[in-house]
Amino acid sequence: MSKIIRITIILLIIPGFLLAKGVPSLSKNKLKTCSGNYKSGEKEFKGTYLDGYENGEYFKLRAGVWNFWYLDGNLKFEGIYKNGILVSKKCWDLNGKSIHCDLLNIPKSVNLF
Repeated sequence: MSKIIRITIILLIIPGFLLAKGVPSLSKNKLKTCSGNYKSGEKEFKGTYLDGYENGEYFKLRAGVWNFWYLDGNLKFEGIYKNGILVSKKCWDLNGKSIHCDLLNIPKSVNLF
């Protein structure tokens, strides 16, 4: 099964599962794209997030698919977030071998910034 099909299936299934678990939905807000590059210009990360005001406070939360790359362009991390909560993750070492994500320095914070 291709990566795009797997991600699409996950994105269709997970929202209903999380709502059933009582996670609040912030889906009234539009997803915005965020990306960054290493100083050399190579892509470092890309993802989507929600922002807005809730209960009088401004927030930015990761939502949807987030990818982080090594400096050489190999994929380091792929995570799926729902309202700032990491619900699925995969990680790879510099050689492309699947590894445990705790070995990487990927921020686990619910708040994006």
